[in-house]
Amino acid sequence: KPLTLLSALLLLMAGAVTQLNAQTAVTVGSQVTSENDLVSGQAYLLQHQGNGTNTPWLEDAGTYYNCPNSAGNCTTASVWYLISNGDGTWKIENAFTGKYWPKPTGNANLVGTSADNAGSWALNMSDGVAQPSCNSYVLNRLTPYLVGWDSGSGSVRQVKIYEVSAPNLATATSYSEFSGKDLAVSSTPATRLTTGTW
Repeated sequence: KPLTLLSALLLLMAGAVTQLNAQTAVTVGSQVTSENDLVSGQAYLLQHQGNGTNTPWLEDAGTYYNCPNSAGNCTTASVWYLISNGDGTWKIENAFTGKYWPKPTGNANLVGTSADNAGSWALNMSDGVAQPSCNSYVLNRLTPYLVGWDSGSGSVRQVKIYEVSAPNLATATSYSEFSGKDLAVSSTPATRLTTGTW
């Protein structure tokens, strides 16, 4: 029986980890048209404007930032936390991977990085549209990649920002916070657990 109980606990934990790593659909809320209306640490969707009539949702694909040819649906990989640096610039963290937009140092694909290496991005909002820049680089697009580039004009630099209509993504608590953590399992039956005991 101890082995059976241990097996059951391992299966439950494996299911929880799988759930943490599963992308879920999110609903697009209202467009944010002024930087003054952004709330630091809140979840947002970023819609790239640089592909003609097609306006894809930017997502963290793990090894690159995806700026696809089709608009597609929004998932947790499309959700970004905008975190104010207090000086008019922002750190931009992905809700699914917990990685941040980097500080560009050359014309190259943007790839998620740690908080310590995050770029400080100015949003440069005008007429309801952001034109993010960092370290003298702006956004550009090399299908399907979002890139930091030392030049660019027009819609390839532009991003519209939308609120996320999903209460579980309302504030910056990424799944990455569980990385490297030891999880303890209570021996108390689930029916007797209270907040903070599990």
